[in-house]
Amino acid sequence: MTRSNRVVNRIILFVVGLTALAGGAVLLLPLLGRAAPLRLPAPDTLAPATLAIVSVATAIVVVLSVAWIVTRGRGRTSQLLVVPGEAGVLTLDSRVAADLVADALAHNADVVSVGSAGFRMRGRTVLSLRVVARRAADLSSLVAAVSEAIGALDAILDTRLPVLLQVVPGVRVIRARENRAR
Repeated sequence: MTRSNRVVNRIILFVVGLTALAGGAVLLLPLLGRAAPLRLPAPDTLAPATLAIVSVATAIVVVLSVAWIVTRGRGRTSQLLVVPGEAGVLTLDSRVAADLVADALAHNADVVSVGSAGFRMRGRTVLSLRVVARRAADLSSLVAAVSEAIGALDAILDTRLPVLLQVVPGVRVIRARENRAR
């Protein structure tokens, strides 16, 4: 669901949820004893045109659902950068880029961890960095430090990578006290 519009995703989830809710209600009503069992008309008593319309509509919904499911989830990639050269092909994994950024941020006490993922979006590979910060971290200096680390990565790779930065708070991260044996 990451490649389609958020509104479309919500509409699809609403329709699927409403259908499941209606189906569950139809199955539960006779069990509760409050309503008479649901009696559907036999297919031979329905008008042939009605049966044909329902069959075609069901087939269309099934085909569209299968097509929609098959096209999801094709954005994630582990290869962040592929550079062909005379000696071969250089491939940079997104985890290596995160390790380089994490190493550059190792001196920063506000950074707990750095995670990454690579995504293909509109024909380009994007590096998604997730930086977990300590409580009460100075976000402006943290973003500046990450930007500096990404600039150093761009200089090493000799190319400018599109980066999506997500800074999340480390809610349960508490600095441990130094314990000394006496």
